[in-house]
Amino acid sequence: SYRKALFPRWLIVQMAEDLTRIFEQLAQGSVFRLSDITLSGAMLCSGESQALTGVHTDAAGDAPQCLHTLVEHQARLTPDAVAVRFGEAALSYAELNAQANRLSHALIVRGVQPGGLVGVCLPRSPALVVSLLAILKAGAAYVPMDPDYPAERLRYIAADAQLAWVLGSPDTRARLDGIDVQMLDVADAASIDGQGAGNPSLPSDPAALAYLIYTSGTTGNPKGVMIEHRNAAEMIAWAHETYSREQLSVVLAATSMCFDLSVFEMFVPLSCGGSCLLVRHILDVHEVAAVRDSGVTLINTVPSAIMQLLESGAVPDSVQVVNLAGEALLGHVVERVYAQTRVHAVYNLYGPSEDTTYSTYSLCARDAGRAPDIGTPIRGCQAFVIDSQGLVAPRGVVGELFIGGTGLSRGYWRRPELTAEKFVAGDTVGVALPRLYRTGDLVRWNEHGVLEFIGRLDQQVKVNGFRIELGEIESALSASGVVKSSAVLKLEDARGSRLAAFVEYLPGTVDGRDVQESQARDHLRATLPSFMLPQEWITVEAMPLSANGKIDRKAVRAGYADVPSAAVREAEAARTPEEQWVVALWARLLKVERVGIDDNFFALGGKSLLALQVVNAINKQ
Repeated sequence: SYRKALFPRWLIVQMAEDLTRIFEQLAQGSVFRLSDITLSGAMLCSGESQALTGVHTDAAGDAPQCLHTLVEHQARLTPDAVAVRFGEAALSYAELNAQANRLSHALIVRGVQPGGLVGVCLPRSPALVVSLLAILKAGAAYVPMDPDYPAERLRYIAADAQLAWVLGSPDTRARLDGIDVQMLDVADAASIDGQGAGNPSLPSDPAALAYLIYTSGTTGNPKGVMIEHRNAAEMIAWAHETYSREQLSVVLAATSMCFDLSVFEMFVPLSCGGSCLLVRHILDVHEVAAVRDSGVTLINTVPSAIMQLLESGAVPDSVQVVNLAGEALLGHVVERVYAQTRVHAVYNLYGPSEDTTYSTYSLCARDAGRAPDIGTPIRGCQAFVIDSQGLVAPRGVVGELFIGGTGLSRGYWRRPELTAEKFVAGDTVGVALPRLYRTGDLVRWNEHGVLEFIGRLDQQVKVNGFRIELGEIESALSASGVVKSSAVLKLEDARGSRLAAFVEYLPGTVDGRDVQESQARDHLRATLPSFMLPQEWITVEAMPLSANGKIDRKAVRAGYADVPSAAVREAEAARTPEEQWVVALWARLLKVERVGIDDNFFALGGKSLLALQVVNAINKQ
């Protein structure tokens, strides 16, 4: 049975030795209780047990710092170097620091206190980086509010974080209408330019909150993760040890500030003399040309996005490193990056927001012929695989990944019960650490001592790099007023990964189903970010239930094969050669047999990542 479980030879030998010892002592009259013998304990020799209960990269012992003091230090070293680039605009380190100081003094004058929270609702521009630094310099923490989010979500974040101030612009003022906050226009020269350009004379506290970032929540509302300066500073220190100054000389910053990949993209280069190249969106057809000629040396993105850049030939020859995170990385993606670019190194990065962006990393080998592992912990992080018995699992055994160390966040803002559930004492699983975070991810240590990702314990999924709680979408559907019950699933087939909503509507006429679906869609568009919107909608006459009365998600998924797909429904034929060409293009990219001229690209399973291919193909034609 051990060999069937694919345990390594050393483990089988160790088990034999342990059993021999036990039987020898039994023969001498000793008494053993089953409770004295645990599966994990018996399967781990002393050396292996030590390795699996303390696998981490030791911190170098440097005193923790604050994010803004790291940038201030660099501004003193290289004042004239370019810190931020955006299109034709550029800010030197001296200009960036001075502008952030003036805005910071303006916040302090308005009553922003150390330990407070300040929202940021700005489009991507140098003013965004200036604003984040200004808030930190004032001793407060920033709360990112993407102006592209629905007004209802912005309203929820402002209310939950109890914001008094939000930094915005004339373009985003309308997005904040009806939200009970005061807005400071970062372009208001009259109230900002008159402030002093020197660093505010406030004490720096590495244990202070740096940012509050909202992630998808199982209860139907997003939850705020509290990250301290020292958490992020430890991740930055790891990055400086892992990547050379040359590799960090120009880092592409294309991720929304509402996702913590942006912390790496902005603060890692700005704390070592590199440039932060801001773009609106990595796949924006107008930005691709700018990136191609930018001299960017490091791209930090999700696997699905890098594939689209490869399809468009948009990875510049100057890129030396590609970091891929946010979703499962497949071997063929790594092979294509190495084959089609001059990239020297591809890293697979893993980590939840609760552990400050990244927890483990792996340098992907060329021609490995297998899916990349998620590697080993970064500096300051400790990782533990805990089996179903709540014990540290040996190599080869699948268990839940628990994470501890210096990157661990305070927990969830105003959610003590959820914090207590997800952040547990180390001694509960026999680990000598005060706190551990339960990731909900299933992993195992392989024979080489690195972590392999297996899957999820719960209903959280990742689509296009975004972490999504399916329960949040289902909760929004329930609030639409037309839905009786729903199940949202992640589907993966020849058409790619996408979200599908299986919906049982409230009693009504059959003719009214289209109206109900339209109302449900409109409600989701008004309450959820675009990346959380289902791309496929299936009406269910009666939702299948399990014996305990809950929705049987397996039965829902199994019944999907019987649902008529977009490929076999009625489609209005193309009428002109141009329409025929576009219809054929859609059919090929979406992997459907029929496309009609009135069809919706996203309803057929399309997503923004495919849109770039459509635009490129049309432009080429």
